[in-house]
Amino acid sequence: MSSNLIISKPALRDIEAITGYLAEQSGLDRTDKFLSQLDIKFAKIAKFSKIGRERKEILPKARSLAIESYLILYALDDKKSSFYA
Repeated sequence: MSSNLIISKPALRDIEAITGYLAEQSGLDRTDKFLSQLDIKFAKIAKFSKIGRERKEILPKARSLAIESYLILYALDDKKSSFYA
C-alpha cells in the first residue's frame, strides 16, 4: 500500500542546506544527482513503509534510511496513513 509523504518544514530546511552545500562544493550536476536519489528514496518510503531501520531511540515510530552520508528520518502516522520526514 502506498502512503502520502509529508515533508516537514525542518526537513525542507535541511534539504535546502544540503543542496546549497553540495552546489557550492561539487556543482549543480552533483546536486541534481542527490535530489534524484532523494526522490527515489521518498518513493520507496511511501510504497514500503518499513523499508527503513527502526530508530526507537529517537522516537517510538521513527525509522531511518540512508542516502549517501545522510539519513532520512521519518515516522508513520497510522491515523492518516502518512509519513512525516
